Amino acid sequence: MSDSSISNISTSNSGTIYSNQNTNSAKEAKTNASTESATKNVSEESKTPALIKDNAEGVSSNKVLQENDLPKLDLKTVNTLKSYGVTINPENLKLIAAIMKNMPGKVNMGDLLGLLISKKIPLQNADMVGKYINGSINFSALFANLSDEALNELRASWNTGKLLEKLQNLVKLANTATSAARATENKELAKEVVDNLRLQELFSQLPDANNDGNIYFQWPVFWGNQDLPDCLEGEAFFPNKDSPKEGFCLRILVNPPNLGQTEISLITREKELYVHFGVDERFIDTFRTIFNPIRENILALGNYTSVHFTISKGREHRNFFSHETKTEMKNTQRNSKIDFKA
Repeated sequence: MSDSSISNISTSNSGTIYSNQNTNSAKEAKTNASTESATKNVSEESKTPALIKDNAEGVSSNKVLQENDLPKLDLKTVNTLKSYGVTINPENLKLIAAIMKNMPGKVNMGDLLGLLISKKIPLQNADMVGKYINGSINFSALFANLSDEALNELRASWNTGKLLEKLQNLVKLANTATSAARATENKELAKEVVDNLRLQELFSQLPDANNDGNIYFQWPVFWGNQDLPDCLEGEAFFPNKDSPKEGFCLRILVNPPNLGQTEISLITREKELYVHFGVDERFIDTFRTIFNPIRENILALGNYTSVHFTISKGREHRNFFSHETKTEMKNTQRNSKIDFKA
């Protein structure tokens, strides 16, 4: 993706208000001019319904487990739960016990427990959540089993901005394909697209009187010289109707082949825009070189009076909703030239 296209993406997202950060986090971002700090607050301290708050600070999990005969959690499971923002307190331990009781044999991994509890997802959707954790419900997996013919058609429609229209046509034509194999392929594609949309709806929630709303979304991205698309994941937070003037926030996770996992967070407060990049530390200086051109293009549009960029070493992600400290960068192939072209 070229410098100009990165600018277009940032400008497009910042110019469309469809997410929200709570007032305290936005004020902190404004005061400190630090999007990195604000981004942390978005994921850990914002008032979204996805977060389970700690209502028993200082309670020993071993003591709670022993006294209440609740499930014993090993250190790996505890750490995984924490990566989803789920703290070990009496309330959450009871939820874990209830899930294990109703789903024997299916909740032996912390990721499923973490997502079910942190996103407050009904147990009947556990199988779909499990598929997401296994990586089978995303656009990379969705396109992986397509024939070369179908994949080329979708790539061509993506390049012209008509991918959604093409997907809709394939679904409609599932029963009128020229061959039995293509008809079967279209039907399977239609089923997987529907599952993907159901997942996006499952991870999204409308705002209520006490909480902001959030929209989770996925979209395929064909990077240069890449056969299968990357699955762009994002989550936008937006205020309830009583707080229309509050800021908004947007977080995106993508995996360009030459850059590795890249996280982008945008936060606005009135006329101020904060953008934070979490990247492979080898590319931090390279990203800094594009900040000024992007800033100038955004300011030229007149939507913001100040634009702030920060960058840091990327966090480790088990998936989009899990945040861990990155202890060691993955050994990706070093490239003397970075290809930003999508």
